Amino acid sequence: MVNLNTIFGTGITVAKGGRIVQRRYTGWPGGDGVTAMHLGARGYSFTVRGRIVASGATYAIARAAVDAAFAAIQNLLWSEPADYYHEGLTLLSAVFDRVDPVCVGGRQYLPVAGGCVMHFEVTGRALR
Repeated sequence: MVNLNTIFGTGITVAKGGRIVQRRYTGWPGGDGVTAMHLGARGYSFTVRGRIVASGATYAIARAAVDAAFAAIQNLLWSEPADYYHEGLTLLSAVFDRVDPVCVGGRQYLPVAGGCVMHFEVTGRALR
């Protein structure tokens, strides 16, 4: 089991979403309405929010470091299902579906004294 802090760093928030249910809807010619076949639960969603902070001799160097860290987070999209935990929340057989930068004040990259910051949001699904 992997602590999400080892992947995303400290200061992240993790929120468990609702159950995902799969259904198949069918209609017939001449008939009004549809029928639904309930195919069962398909796990539940979760969201990880955090920020990448990098420093450098120049803003350009810090921004390049932020981009490299964000690219590493995006590589999680190709990970096999694994078990993760964060502050008492356990995510069994979890996969990552989306990795998005989050604009703050209309900006994706925030310059700070001696560095650069990017906020991000990762959406995933725990399969069990």
